[in-house]
Amino acid sequence: MQQGDFYASERSVLVDRDGSVRIELVGSDGATTVLKQETALMAGELIDAAVMDTRELAEFIDAQLEDAKAQDVLFSLHLKATMMKVSDPISSASW
Repeated sequence: MQQGDFYASERSVLVDRDGSVRIELVGSDGATTVLKQETALMAGELIDAAVMDTRELAEFIDAQLEDAKAQDVLFSLHLKATMMKVSDPISSASW
Protein backbone atom coordinates (compact mmCIF):
# COMPACT_ATOMS: atom_id res chain seq x y z
CA MET A 1 0.00 0.00 0.00
CA GLN A 2 1.21 3.46 -0.81
CA GLN A 3 -1.21 5.27 1.51
CA GLY A 4 -3.96 4.63 4.05
CA ASP A 5 -2.05 1.97 6.00
CA PHE A 6 -0.72 1.85 9.55
CA TYR A 7 2.78 2.83 8.44
CA ALA A 8 1.58 5.96 6.67
CA SER A 9 -0.64 7.13 9.52
CA GLU A 10 1.43 6.36 12.62
CA ARG A 11 2.05 9.25 14.98
CA SER A 12 4.22 8.93 18.09
CA VAL A 13 4.88 11.20 21.05
CA LEU A 14 7.50 10.86 23.76
CA VAL A 15 5.80 11.99 26.98
CA ASP A 16 7.84 14.60 28.86
CA ARG A 17 5.90 14.52 32.16
CA ASP A 18 3.44 12.34 34.07
CA GLY A 19 -0.17 12.78 33.00
CA SER A 20 -3.03 11.04 31.27
CA VAL A 21 -4.80 10.84 27.93
CA ARG A 22 -8.30 9.98 26.77
CA ILE A 23 -8.71 7.69 23.77
CA GLU A 24 -11.45 8.72 21.34
CA LEU A 25 -12.79 7.51 18.02
CA VAL A 26 -14.02 10.25 15.70
CA GLY A 27 -16.41 8.70 13.19
CA SER A 28 -16.80 9.69 9.57
CA ASP A 29 -19.97 11.54 10.62
CA GLY A 30 -17.95 13.62 13.10
CA ALA A 31 -19.41 11.92 16.17
CA THR A 32 -16.90 11.26 18.94
CA THR A 33 -16.98 8.05 20.97
CA VAL A 34 -14.81 7.80 24.08
CA LEU A 35 -13.07 4.41 23.95
CA LYS A 36 -11.15 4.82 27.19
CA GLN A 37 -11.81 7.70 29.56
CA GLU A 38 -8.34 7.90 31.09
CA THR A 39 -4.99 6.18 30.59
CA ALA A 40 -2.12 7.19 32.84
CA LEU A 41 1.22 8.01 31.24
CA MET A 42 4.60 8.44 32.90
CA ALA A 43 7.38 10.76 31.85
CA GLY A 44 9.59 9.01 29.31
CA GLU A 45 6.84 6.76 27.91
CA LEU A 46 6.18 6.57 24.21
CA ILE A 47 2.58 6.64 23.02
CA ASP A 48 1.53 6.17 19.43
CA ALA A 49 -1.53 5.64 17.29
CA ALA A 50 -2.24 4.54 13.75
CA VAL A 51 -5.26 3.86 11.57
CA MET A 52 -5.99 1.66 8.58
CA ASP A 53 -8.29 2.92 5.83
CA THR A 54 -10.41 -0.11 4.93
CA ARG A 55 -11.35 1.34 1.54
CA GLU A 56 -7.66 1.79 0.65
CA LEU A 57 -6.92 -1.75 1.88
CA ALA A 58 -9.73 -3.25 -0.24
CA GLU A 59 -8.56 -1.34 -3.32
CA PHE A 60 -4.97 -2.50 -2.71
CA ILE A 61 -6.01 -6.15 -2.39
CA ASP A 62 -8.18 -5.91 -5.52
CA ALA A 63 -5.25 -4.44 -7.46
CA GLN A 64 -2.93 -7.20 -6.23
CA LEU A 65 -5.44 -9.88 -7.24
CA GLU A 66 -5.75 -8.39 -10.72
CA ASP A 67 -1.96 -8.21 -11.03
CA ALA A 68 -1.59 -11.86 -9.98
CA LYS A 69 -4.21 -12.89 -12.53
CA ALA A 70 -2.49 -10.88 -15.27
CA GLN A 71 0.84 -12.53 -14.45
CA ASP A 72 -0.77 -15.96 -14.05
CA VAL A 73 0.81 -16.42 -10.61
CA LEU A 74 -0.51 -17.63 -7.28
CA PHE A 75 -1.93 -14.92 -5.02
CA SER A 76 -1.21 -15.56 -1.35
CA LEU A 77 -2.54 -13.39 1.44
CA HIS A 78 -1.04 -13.57 4.93
CA LEU A 79 -2.86 -11.72 7.70
CA LYS A 80 -1.47 -11.08 11.14
CA ALA A 81 -3.33 -9.75 14.15
CA THR A 82 -1.33 -8.87 17.23
CA MET A 83 -2.80 -8.14 20.61
CA MET A 84 -0.55 -5.93 22.71
CA LYS A 85 -2.18 -6.01 26.14
CA VAL A 86 0.59 -4.10 27.85
CA SER A 87 0.73 -1.26 25.37
CA ASP A 88 -2.88 -1.29 24.16
CA PRO A 89 -5.19 -0.10 26.95
CA ILE A 90 -8.32 -0.50 24.83
CA SER A 91 -7.63 -4.18 24.16
CA SER A 92 -6.68 -4.79 27.78
CA ALA A 93 -9.91 -3.26 29.04
CA SER A 94 -12.16 -4.82 26.41
CA TRP A 95 -11.05 -8.43 26.54
